[in-house]
Amino acid sequence: MDIIMKTIDIMGSKISEESLEMSDLVLNVYTDKVGLLDTAKLDSCYQYGYNCVMENMGKIREIIEK
Repeated sequence: MDIIMKTIDIMGSKISEESLEMSDLVLNVYTDKVGLLDTAKLDSCYQYGYNCVMENMGKIREIIEK
């Protein structure tokens, strides 16, 4: 199961890399090494994401207002 999960992760990373070229802004959210099925840490991941967005709100607004 671990090998399957790592394979899916690698595939997802490759797809994401290709999509980055079309992005106006990329936010890297630190998730404390949370695994795909590690639902016990979901709340902290949401908080990390929220904090990342709030820290970059100025950049986000600039892009939206173009």
